[in-house]
Amino acid sequence: MEIDEEWIESVLVEDEQYRELLHPSDRYLITSFGRIFNIKSKKQIVTSCVGGRWTYLANRVNVNFNKTFVNFGWIYSRSLISQKYKEYGWKAYIKE
Repeated sequence: MEIDEEWIESVLVEDEQYRELLHPSDRYLITSFGRIFNIKSKKQIVTSCVGGRWTYLANRVNVNFNKTFVNFGWIYSRSLISQKYKEYGWKAYIKE
């Protein structure tokens, strides 16, 4: 699926990078600050942080941020992701 580059650039914040998720679905992209977007609807997906572990649901498959970040060569930092979610008021399900 093609990504609307103008749209994605308009939703990214300073120093945030993105990559297209190919598994389990090519309809999503992930950012280096832990945000997930549906490419077709252009909506941010609500992510989860349970016990300090960030995950997201894509096509009914629960995916771990840590593995995804490593696959893209990004450094996975739970505290940075939490900080960015709080700083920008992004929606997430958080249960410590």
